[in-house]
Amino acid sequence: MATVLTLADYPGPPWDSIELSEDQRSYRAFWAAVLQFATADGADEVIFDLNCGYGCLATVINEATHTLVPPPAEYRDCLFAFARRLAAGGPIRSAARYWSRVLDRSDYLGRITLRVVGRNVDWSVFALSRGVRMRRVTA
Repeated sequence: MATVLTLADYPGPPWDSIELSEDQRSYRAFWAAVLQFATADGADEVIFDLNCGYGCLATVINEATHTLVPPPAEYRDCLFAFARRLAAGGPIRSAARYWSRVLDRSDYLGRITLRVVGRNVDWSVFALSRGVRMRRVTA
């Protein structure tokens, strides 16, 4: 079962910024915005890798990697953990998926569905050592 993000999770038009805070709604809004922009740009992947420092957030479009402006450093660990829980479908499923991944030696975390006007766009989420890789699922 996929977690569904909608444009309602993103608070405003593209020129509005997202105010990150300890409130998890801001993390949900962040990932909704990232996936919305990645979908609009025709990205095949979104990479969030904390091992890459300033270049930790990127999209891959036609095999070319485009580095995006990253979130503030103090929120990166929280956004990383939230993305993993979001893909797994919540904290309990996240723990179950962790042990399943360990036993199966798999890096698959789950699926996030972005609901945009008139269609759903599915993203499969895979674990990196300190990050996530989201791949657009093609029909």
